Parts: sequence; C-alpha cells; structure tokens
Amino acid sequence: MKRLLTIISVIGISIYMTSCKSYSFKQSDTKILITPDSLGYIYILPNKQFGFMSHNGQSPFSDKHKVYDSWCGVRSYAINEQGSGKYILKKNKLLLKFTEPKSIIDSIYYKSLKPKTLRDSIKIKVIFKSYAGYGAEEGIGMSSKITSKNDVVNYDTRFDDFANLTISKTDLPLELIINGNYKFLIKDKIDQEIELFINEFKKFSDKDIKDKIYSTNTLIYQEN
Repeated sequence: MKRLLTIISVIGISIYMTSCKSYSFKQSDTKILITPDSLGYIYILPNKQFGFMSHNGQSPFSDKHKVYDSWCGVRSYAINEQGSGKYILKKNKLLLKFTEPKSIIDSIYYKSLKPKTLRDSIKIKVIFKSYAGYGAEEGIGMSSKITSKNDVVNYDTRFDDFANLTISKTDLPLELIINGNYKFLIKDKIDQEIELFINEFKKFSDKDIKDKIYSTNTLIYQEN
C-alpha cells in the first residue's frame, strides 16, 4: 500500500509554496531539486548524500496552482518511491545510487564546553537536528533511546529533542548507542554538546528502488 504524505509534512518544510528556476549544479550545495516530471524531488545533503521522494500521479509541484477539495484544508499525495544514498556528479549528469540505511543519523558534531566547577563527572547534552531546518526540528528526536554497555547510560528522550546526561569520569571512554544502531564514543573528560543530524529520508526506504540518473540541466532548483 502506498503511503500518504500531506504537503505540510514533506520533511517539515512547505517547499511547494516557493518559486522555481533552472539550476546550475554545484557539489558543495545543499539544495532541493525537482525532477523533470514534477512528481518528485531530490534533497542534496552534505557529504554527497541525498534523499529522494516521488509521488504517484500528482505532487505538490505538479498541481500547486490547482484547487482541490481537501480534508481540513490539507491536500494529501501518495508516495511512489522514497530512498536515500550517495550521489555522483559527473559533467552534467547526476547519478543517484540508493543504499539501504543502517541508521537514520547521518553525521555528528562535537562541541567542547568549559565546566564552571571542577567535579568527578562530565555533562553531555545530545541534540537531535534535521538538515531541513525551517522549524522542522520539533519532534525530530522524540522517543529516542540512548544506552551504553553495563547500563551506565539508559535514557529515553520521551517528548524532547535533546538529552542531558551526566557521566562519571571513571566510566570514560564510553560508547553511547542511539536507538540500538548508531554508536559514538565519549572519551574526553570535559563537558560536551553533541549534535546528531537526522536524515528524514532514511526513516522509510523502499528496498527495491533503482538507481537513477538525471541531466542537471533538466532539474529545477526549488528556492527557499
């Protein structure tokens, strides 16, 4: 059964309401590109990663100027394909190579903080973030489990997008595990703020999705 997606839940941003223009592709960009048939989009992410989604029959891009009856003012679209992976840019061709995700977390950023007082423990703040931004952070880290071996850490974020942890220095180095599949190491005996970037496209991924190739001059750049 095809999943349904409302236009207000396309990775948390109302991209269908913004203007479009032809696009000259650069590898360093983090942008949204609309496919030539206007039924899908490619979200270009850091480290040559991407997210892809296409709709079945109609999309927020193909019918944005049309008026339809809707439920409670919200128009829904059926998802045809969704996936993620790494892209290759060669000359004027964009190749999307899909991979099955092991974790929805793409990258991690550490920031050291100076403690106000000397103590036998360190404070760790883990923040869950979205590449999308634009207010899409809300709810991104809800119900995330942060654990470690020997139950030194066993934390549920519940309704928050962050976690505040206190770890004894005698337990370091300590490997933390997010939702049972993403691991990272805490080794420095200083307070830290850690940002984990979530790839929304990895939450639902079609296993049989095929690699795709596009000519960059046929893609439409969606302005924010």
